[in-house]
Amino acid sequence: MTPCRHCANIAPAGNRGKSISFEYVPELVSSRTARVCRYQGPWCTWGRRVADQLFSDGEVYERLMGRWSRLVGKAFLAWLDTAKKLQWLDVGCGNGAFTEEIIAHCAPATMVAIDPSDDQLAFARMKHEANIADFRSGDAQALQFADASFDVAVMALVISFLPDPAKAVSEMARVVRPGGWVAAYMWDVPGGGTPVDPIYVEMEAMGMTSVRPSNPEVSRRETMQELWEKTGLGAIETRTIRIPVSYSNFNDFWDSNTAPIGPQGKLIEGMSPGAREELRTRLRSRLPTSDGRIVYESFANAACSSPDFSHRHVLRRRSLAPG
Repeated sequence: MTPCRHCANIAPAGNRGKSISFEYVPELVSSRTARVCRYQGPWCTWGRRVADQLFSDGEVYERLMGRWSRLVGKAFLAWLDTAKKLQWLDVGCGNGAFTEEIIAHCAPATMVAIDPSDDQLAFARMKHEANIADFRSGDAQALQFADASFDVAVMALVISFLPDPAKAVSEMARVVRPGGWVAAYMWDVPGGGTPVDPIYVEMEAMGMTSVRPSNPEVSRRETMQELWEKTGLGAIETRTIRIPVSYSNFNDFWDSNTAPIGPQGKLIEGMSPGAREELRTRLRSRLPTSDGRIVYESFANAACSSPDFSHRHVLRRRSLAPG
């Protein structure tokens, strides 16, 4: 049987031994779960739950990825250097963590954030109920907004999980006003920039199914530049954002990255004790240490453009207007 890359060869109850097929599920891709399996009909239970479980468990997400996502997100927003009091759209907002950073650092006049996952949106609304964010259900590749509805559209750590990144960028450009910002950033997956890259590398070296995002190549800096150009956007800038990743010791690294949720966590949970110990040994040998601490660098690539740079001063002037 061809293994399911997301449920680690474990069929849903009542479906063991049945044939398997793969399909993309639009309502899941922006939730960072791009490809799930189907056993003669129903989607696998894990495929339906994993994105919500991972990104709505605030404590687990914070330890696994949240702290690193915040660091790169703050650097990204500083690089954009937008005016205040603009109208923002956060595409693929997940649990609202990056939306919160936008509100804190950019003081938007309005803040709309979309995601296809009802559970993630419910968590975001509960966690951020006191702020101005308007969390809505939506698809990155088919935005339900009129043309020129926003000043800024951003996509944070999502683009490599989409089956059609070009469509998503085109949709962001469509809903942004002339002179606005169309921007995204993503861990450099093929370049080894993700905080969990050491685990990716060693699991693959052991012959395990890759758990990297389904569209890794789009996270390359030059690929993002080309994608923005093909969309017809102007005044394009790209950059690589580097952040330090550190753990107090190996056990901190292991416990932070092997919680039994998400693709890698599920695969590790399903490993035999011997295989898990082999993975631990490989990682101990691979990871750089300093006085017992594990310290290395992660990096993301970012692209930003204005459909019409000559109009950007209009947005800045409007942002400074009274009221």
